[in-house]
Amino acid sequence: MATTRLSAWLDSYGEDLRASLRRAQGQGYRSVEANAAGAELDPRAFSHSARRHLRKHLQDLGLQLGGLWLEYPGLGVADPAHADQRVPMLKPLFELSADLGVRQVGIGLSGFEDPQTSSLAREILAMIGDWADRCGVDATISDALDLPTVGAESVRVLGCPNLRVAVDTGRLGGQSKVVQSIADLAGAVHLRDVRGRGERIEEVPFGQGNVDFELLLAQIGTCEHDPSLIVRHNGHGGVDALRQGREYIESLIGRFGARP
Repeated sequence: MATTRLSAWLDSYGEDLRASLRRAQGQGYRSVEANAAGAELDPRAFSHSARRHLRKHLQDLGLQLGGLWLEYPGLGVADPAHADQRVPMLKPLFELSADLGVRQVGIGLSGFEDPQTSSLAREILAMIGDWADRCGVDATISDALDLPTVGAESVRVLGCPNLRVAVDTGRLGGQSKVVQSIADLAGAVHLRDVRGRGERIEEVPFGQGNVDFELLLAQIGTCEHDPSLIVRHNGHGGVDALRQGREYIESLIGRFGARP
């Protein structure tokens, strides 16, 4: 974990791109992760001048765009009802990432175990691996429905060296050791703290939930590719949550000799 850097998940701020970048910079972040699934960062419509202005704006703020994601709910890109609109986003997403000098592309992709969607999910995974190889970036698969071990199995079968898998601590529950089982493929860890309320799971301030972050960071220390750590909050109160999350995770990272 010697080069680990915390990133802010810009969607958590609930503001437009420029306001979110300013907020992240003001909260002490040096790296940010952006979701290109919305209209503001749509790679198909992001002109060359807009790309130039974004690079300049990031430079002025002292920020690095650590990752560019295409995150949709549920099955993500492999949702049969929306695949015709989402799959064509892959090529421009990778091209935009390469143009902006982004080292990692993240793709929301689920459905590997469902007989109705497994074929489509694996076909899309192969496309992602091909574009990652062409553009010279790492592609990280984020599975919103299953544990990351499910996507990792498909990634291993494909054998593409540029493919990784993402972990969302809000979905692991008490299974932090899952990270160690995919230590060879972990490309990003989305950091959230959660607590059970009966049958419901709710996000809470970092350190007040059920996620064992000390164990998690120890497991991340075994990973081969130094996964990015992304502080996020999917519910209300995201502005304060990201500031508090950075401070909390940085305090723990220091115990492992890492640099935030």
